[in-house]
Amino acid sequence: MEKDPNYPPAGALHRRVALAASWFVLVLSLLCYAAFLLKATSIAGVFPKAIPMAPATAGCFALLSFVLLLWQSRLPWKARAARAAAVLVLLVSAAVLLEQLQPGRQAGDIPLWKMSPFTAGLFIISAAGLLRVARIKTGPDHASLAASTVLMTLSSLILIGYLYGSPFFYGGTVIPVAFTTGLAFLALSAALFASDTESLLVTPFCGESLKAVLLRNFLPLTVGAVVLDGLLGLGGFALFGSRPALTALYAILAMAAAAWVVNRVSARVGDKVARAQVELEKANSDLAERKQDMEHLLYVTTHDLRGPLINIHGFARNLSEDFEKLREILKPAPLPEGTRTAVNELAGGSIHAGLNFILESERSMNQVINTLLKVSRLGQVEMRPELLDANAVLKNVADTLHYQLKEAGCEIKAGGLPHCKADAGALGHIFTNLLSNAVKYRDKSRKLEITVRGELSGGVTRYSVADNGLGIKESDLTSIWQFFFSGAVPDVEKGEGIGLPMIKRMVQKNSGRIWAESKEGAGSTFFVELPSE
Repeated sequence: MEKDPNYPPAGALHRRVALAASWFVLVLSLLCYAAFLLKATSIAGVFPKAIPMAPATAGCFALLSFVLLLWQSRLPWKARAARAAAVLVLLVSAAVLLEQLQPGRQAGDIPLWKMSPFTAGLFIISAAGLLRVARIKTGPDHASLAASTVLMTLSSLILIGYLYGSPFFYGGTVIPVAFTTGLAFLALSAALFASDTESLLVTPFCGESLKAVLLRNFLPLTVGAVVLDGLLGLGGFALFGSRPALTALYAILAMAAAAWVVNRVSARVGDKVARAQVELEKANSDLAERKQDMEHLLYVTTHDLRGPLINIHGFARNLSEDFEKLREILKPAPLPEGTRTAVNELAGGSIHAGLNFILESERSMNQVINTLLKVSRLGQVEMRPELLDANAVLKNVADTLHYQLKEAGCEIKAGGLPHCKADAGALGHIFTNLLSNAVKYRDKSRKLEITVRGELSGGVTRYSVADNGLGIKESDLTSIWQFFFSGAVPDVEKGEGIGLPMIKRMVQKNSGRIWAESKEGAGSTFFVELPSE
């Protein structure tokens, strides 16, 4: 099946997310640094009266995002660059924290454009996560995952606080964190997640599964709904003047977005299912055609082989009879004793043994061909399911096997079998095979008893044929359904090994199933399930 370009594989999606998030952080940090140089506080803060991103913060973001972009390349020194950048950011962050811990410093005494201790703490988490990513060899790294999760959670809290007009860690004696800083940390956490190519949080979004498609569509919708609600809360009162009007607008927009996403996902999944259905139907058609060709080839081949075998059998018998006649003709002939002895040994000894070997081989080959013909004919037989009286079918089978059952001294216990929907000939063949096997593999030290039962359950009819015969080895319970398998049973002539496999095919062609339970030395029970309607 061809891959749909709308469903990126795991590695491709990881790389896309990492590149997009890293570029976003790099561009944002450079813009904020430019705003510092231009003294444009409003640009770096986004919201009116909001604090701007500090230049040291912008520098750390630029450095981390740059090495994350390098991480997506094939440069041999990218791991060393990532570790160096992480160590540098750790040193800067540690210096900020140490400065804040100096005696006499107040928690809110942070000049404008300067990195806050809380931001420094987030950078320490980011650098630790980058160090873990840079040392990954195989498999997901749980420490990197934990660092990225903490970073994403805290940055999300900062942004949600801004959106709802109550910034966390802002004002009073609490260290301020810029909105742009929270936004950059959120994108940085996404880049760290995606840089681990086996990230447990990114991998579920990858591939063509329905879960991945839903996650890729509904997660952005959920985030967008939260952001929209916050933005409406910040600026909507000036336009609408009341909270109910804002709530109504938010509900309409959210429902419209949800409907659009559902329609988009349904279209994609529907197209994929339709394509898969077409391919499945084509594959089934090809398989059925090839199966039919194989069955026809098997039938023609085995049928054509019978002619040469008949010739071999006939000529071998003729040769055997001719050599016997030759011996009789030579008996009265005046031959030297040595010559007569040699002729008798050839005609009645090695030649006779060789011809018998040819005839025995022909008989074995003929048996195999007959078996293959039966198998090929089964594939060509069309089943005609109909409602059947299983009691009548079983009685006909028992009447057909009357002398065989009588000779074995068999007693059949049956009665009240429920109906089923199957091909009449197939059901008769199934009962015939199971009863014949029970007779063949009976325990001659006790009277053979065969019990046939049936029950209806949930649109399925289940029949069981149980005997008290020799039983089947546990190791053979799966092999008995394979063509040409015949277990070694003392004092029992080895069979063709096609009876049970053939009735299994018949059961399957009638939308049923068959299995066996047995205990060696105690008997066997065969179960047959067929549709009841």
